[in-house]
Amino acid sequence: MASDWAYANAEYAVLVGIYLLLALPVSLAVGTAVARVGSGSNWSLLIVPLMAMLVIGVFAELHNRQIREWEEASRTAFYSLKLLATPETTFGPNLDPAVTTIGALTGARAGISGVALSPDGQTAAASVRDNTVILWDIGSGKQVQVFTNHTRPVLSVAFSPDGRLLASGGADNTVQVWDLSGKRLVRTLTGHTDHVMSVAFSPDGRVLASAGIDRTLRLWDTGRYAERCVPLTHPSSVLQVSFSPDGAVVASAGLDGQIRTWDVIACSEMDSFEAGSAVHSVSFSPDGRTLATADYSTRGVITVRMWDTDTSTQRLALESETKGSLPRIAFSPDGSLLAMAYGSRTPRVWTLPQGLLTSATALYDNAVHSISFSSDGRLMATGTEMGGAVVLWGISRQ
Repeated sequence: MASDWAYANAEYAVLVGIYLLLALPVSLAVGTAVARVGSGSNWSLLIVPLMAMLVIGVFAELHNRQIREWEEASRTAFYSLKLLATPETTFGPNLDPAVTTIGALTGARAGISGVALSPDGQTAAASVRDNTVILWDIGSGKQVQVFTNHTRPVLSVAFSPDGRLLASGGADNTVQVWDLSGKRLVRTLTGHTDHVMSVAFSPDGRVLASAGIDRTLRLWDTGRYAERCVPLTHPSSVLQVSFSPDGAVVASAGLDGQIRTWDVIACSEMDSFEAGSAVHSVSFSPDGRTLATADYSTRGVITVRMWDTDTSTQRLALESETKGSLPRIAFSPDGSLLAMAYGSRTPRVWTLPQGLLTSATALYDNAVHSISFSSDGRLMATGTEMGGAVVLWGISRQ
């Protein structure tokens, strides 16, 4: 189980390794040269660590400068966002979408692991690896709330359908439920014995699902904040969950390549099928007839698959992408688009049912990972692990 967590955070280790690989040769070369000149001087022994600190400091400043540029650009981006979300914006099945970056919500001090947009489209929430949950007002781009009750990195976040509650799951093995109107913690749900990787509310808001590295899927009654049944078990870690539109079924994505569906009322397994590689994301289409999954192989290949929910058979494999990492997928509310964040600067967006790839234009140079649509389908949000920003994308029909 510990290895699962290390696998999911490999990018941090890579970044640190790059810093050290760059700093060490430079500092050794300069230190050796200075030592030769100042042979016998004690101060020459300090050159190596000082040069290492200098090189790392330069890289840190370059990274911080990029974040400052994002913040400056975001000050003017929200005017475009308000213009985009007008009643006159036309959407239709025969119009090709254009996806463009229109702003960024900044201020997070660590990588963003999960992102969600409120049902009214006014608020964005992010789970952050510095143990916080951050809420932004989308219209102004300002932070409106920071929740700090988690004691380890927060890994997932979800709004209730009425927008009154926010749930978060973390590496402290807890699920926390927040009252947004009162800005207070309602309940801390315990029972998981390892990292909680995913949380999701049922469409009617009566059930909260949580799943994680402890290989369990748990269903909580939001009226009593108690488990509805014994934990539902997977052979391996569960990385994401998704409810069907009617709330009767919940699907879970397994690190062992298995996708399982569960009867929410009976608390029993309905079906299971194989993707072949670790399944990192799962999402029901709005009509409930399709289940989309994204799996990531040990060879670094990402495959997005479309499954028929009646027969549990694969209808379509949209794409295999060899340059990416740890994918997350989401359907647009009308089911006409499927989007994937996978560690690239731009998300992949397909038009359905044809599965045609559409264009996406990025104005920010950082990889996006988590992904979420607004309820009207005009806005998409992605989270950046390395930049600590929620990037906003406008979706228009041409």
